[in-house]
Amino acid sequence: MGSTYSGSHLTKSFQSSVGWITRIHITLLDIQAPLRDIVNITTGDIVKVNSTVDLTPYVPAKQDFFIYTLKNYYEKGLEGVYGEPYKVLGSTVAIYYSQLMYDPEIYKLNKTKSLVGLAKVNLSLETIVNFLSKIELLGRGYVLVAQDNFIVIGGSIDTISGDGLNSTNIFDVKSRNAGSLMKQFYELNNRTFSILPSVMKIVGESDGVSYIITPYKYVLENMQWNIFFVLYESEVTEALILTTSISIGVTVGIIVLGIVGSFVTGLVVSRPMKFLEKQFERIKVLDLGSVSNNSSMFREVNSIFNNLKNTVEWLAEIKTFIPQSVFEQIQNEHLEHVENQQELEKNAEISRNSISASNASRSHFSSKSTMKKGQHASNLFKMGLSKKGCAVIHVKIDGLSSKSPDSITTIFGDIVNLLGPIVKLSQGNLNVFSCDEFQLSLNSNSVDVRLQEKAFDAALKIVKVIESLQKKITARVGVSIGDGYVGNIGSSTARYFSMVGSVSEQAKTSQLASKFNVKIITDDCSISSSQKLVYRPLDRIQKVTETSDDSIFTIYDVIAQKLDDQDDEWLYSLENSKKNNKFQEYSKVFDLFTTQYWKAHENLSQSDAVGYVGHAFQILKQFSEQEFKNHDVSCDRIISCLSFILDNQQSFKSCESICKYLTSYSNVASFELVNKRD
Repeated sequence: MGSTYSGSHLTKSFQSSVGWITRIHITLLDIQAPLRDIVNITTGDIVKVNSTVDLTPYVPAKQDFFIYTLKNYYEKGLEGVYGEPYKVLGSTVAIYYSQLMYDPEIYKLNKTKSLVGLAKVNLSLETIVNFLSKIELLGRGYVLVAQDNFIVIGGSIDTISGDGLNSTNIFDVKSRNAGSLMKQFYELNNRTFSILPSVMKIVGESDGVSYIITPYKYVLENMQWNIFFVLYESEVTEALILTTSISIGVTVGIIVLGIVGSFVTGLVVSRPMKFLEKQFERIKVLDLGSVSNNSSMFREVNSIFNNLKNTVEWLAEIKTFIPQSVFEQIQNEHLEHVENQQELEKNAEISRNSISASNASRSHFSSKSTMKKGQHASNLFKMGLSKKGCAVIHVKIDGLSSKSPDSITTIFGDIVNLLGPIVKLSQGNLNVFSCDEFQLSLNSNSVDVRLQEKAFDAALKIVKVIESLQKKITARVGVSIGDGYVGNIGSSTARYFSMVGSVSEQAKTSQLASKFNVKIITDDCSISSSQKLVYRPLDRIQKVTETSDDSIFTIYDVIAQKLDDQDDEWLYSLENSKKNNKFQEYSKVFDLFTTQYWKAHENLSQSDAVGYVGHAFQILKQFSEQEFKNHDVSCDRIISCLSFILDNQQSFKSCESICKYLTSYSNVASFELVNKRD
């Protein structure tokens, strides 16, 4: 019903039931002759003007939307809410949105919200309903939107009630048996729309058709809508089968094209591969002048040709390091095999053509060049020194210089022949100082375990091959590992490899090997953390340097390499393991000479310290008698040092005095050692 008001304003106040709202002011009109018209509820047209006179005032605070808004505010803290859908007079179905309003003057003064009313606006659902009606899912699929109270908002199928005025219950939708299907979904979902599953498969009770229902809950403030996407399972299956078939067909097509392309590419690539094969045959005999270059339509093959050119330039630089006799031997061997090689090439040409077509492309394109195109090869052999990890093996042969000149010539020739494979295997550089003294140097990018293993392996082999001569000569070897400066010095016509640094001089500890009657000597820095060697400490040596005379280090006797568990000589492995365990116990005695040991036992009494020294003394005596048969310089020296403490206990008043005596123990080297290493 519509109504008309006229006259002066009237203000009416009433007390709110809410605690913080003390009073709500509602402005009305003075009622002088309130007239009411009769209106058509569907179209909104006036049927009869001034039909009745009604003195009942219109109080907004008693209206449903006002009460609903306040209820949501105090229960949920919402100052604005969406109302339920309803049919607006003379319009379409709509929902309203109402928002609490506060006195701006009071809020501006003291930031207090004083409720004066609310604003309400109708939101038509016609656009949403029209949008839903145009949604198309897979095949005959459809979508429905409903509230938790089962009232339908809209859908892609017909959801309008019979009279077109009242809202439709989702269970009453007739189109596509949607109402019955939603009822079945509701029952299977524990009779609730509050919590929805991610997906549900249902076989319709009314039509026996299998459906896939995907529900989704849309939430906006206090409004909650349930969206149901309904698909026919048979149509989904058909789409999956079609998509899978297309994917398989495309994959098979790509594989076939790939195989054909690979075969064609292999045929094209095989020609430059044959050319490269001929060039490498010339490089093998260092016939670098006859090596020619080529080009190809493939960028990758061109990169190989460029690398070949750089390799030839590098080899030309390397030739300056190789003696002429080496080239003569290579050429002679090449001439002997030319005829056989030509015959083999004729017999293998047919098979090589058939194999290279399939293998050339795979083997070539699987690798990438690590060299930049056009990089000049001469940079590899530039002059100058650079810092590297170095290992120096200094060898002194006792007993050789005292022999006759003829014997020296013969023995030295045999030694050089035996050292050749060792030098080549270790990739080292051999410098000969005299007939009984030479040095093998190795280098890598840094000092690491691999360099350490290679150095000691070469030292042990040198001792072994010299012993195999049985010429009454003994190799005394010193091994030193550390940082040094390595590089080429000289001119473009004559270049010499050189190693500079303290590591070279430190290797001269080989001169102490004769004094201690051992074969291989090294220092603590070189052998540190080695897990593959059998060794024992020999003595503590005081360095003689230009600036200091109190630098002490330990020298070690390298006895052998440990055998792996897989070694065939298991008896030797067992014996070597027992011996290694004994030397580990022997090595622990030298802990007494370190400050770290006494820091860990700083609370020891004088008697306890003497007890530790006595225990170490007994270990050394046992080794001296059983292992060394009372003939070992190193063991005798340490026994003498410990015996002094035991025989003069009265002179050592405390543990600190014993510690000071042991940590300062050393023997001055009889040769000039180098300055402290970097």
